[in-house]
Amino acid sequence: MASLAGKKVLVTGAASGIGKACAIGFAQAGAHVIAVDLNTESLEELKSQYGMEI
Repeated sequence: MASLAGKKVLVTGAASGIGKACAIGFAQAGAHVIAVDLNTESLEELKSQYGMEI
């Protein structure tokens, strides 16, 4: 994946499944990821692992 440094990405459904995979991929590519989901516990885990804004 190309570098996304300096870009902002909003991912809905980010606590699991495809949304989680996309959020992780964007974060690894250098994007500032804003992750949104109803499952706040899983979002907190994602935040602690990858430093995403919830």
